[in-house]
Amino acid sequence: MTTALLLAQIFEPGLPGVAPTPAVETWITGSGIPGAAVAAGAGVVAFFVLGKSGRTKHAWAVGGALLALAAAIISIGQMITTTRESLASKAHELVQAAATADEPALNSLLHPEVRVRTRFGSGEGRADVVSLSQRAAGFIEEAGIKRSAIDPRGSQVARTLVTIRLTATNLPRLSQWAFDWQRATPESDWRVVSIEPIWIQGFENPAGSP
Repeated sequence: MTTALLLAQIFEPGLPGVAPTPAVETWITGSGIPGAAVAAGAGVVAFFVLGKSGRTKHAWAVGGALLALAAAIISIGQMITTTRESLASKAHELVQAAATADEPALNSLLHPEVRVRTRFGSGEGRADVVSLSQRAAGFIEEAGIKRSAIDPRGSQVARTLVTIRLTATNLPRLSQWAFDWQRATPESDWRVVSIEPIWIQGFENPAGSP
């Protein structure tokens, strides 16, 4: 094994690239915080600049309007749950459910024909995946998502890429996974149809043989 390959197995790589988040979602319809911060900052600057130039009425009008805009953006961000936010939440629920072998939660998140393929064990169907979770859960003290990337591929198909950090016995501390999701209609709940590792710390070929 070459040194480069050994290092690649030990040190966490970046997640694969996904399509960039649309600007309107980044600034407004996501959390709303970036857009609100810009609007509020502009309001404060406008208030002081116009106030110093003696245009007090304009300072209050422009500053107040921009602060009101900031509040409106925050309100919009709280009212709207974007596809990316929904998928990020689902990925978090899936990791927690799998780490604790929470069968009811897994049954609600897994598609009946879900597939899992890893070098440590594979399965097809919801019952197989629940069984794999139950085998691993006894070794896991804590699990969480370190970073994620969301790739909506349409109104009913999507992929989430996650780096998972474990506190566990006899299991790798870091790994990266791809979760493929589907839903029957744009209004239905997302169900994961495929789970596959991208990278597992310390191991070659994390998905195993086809």
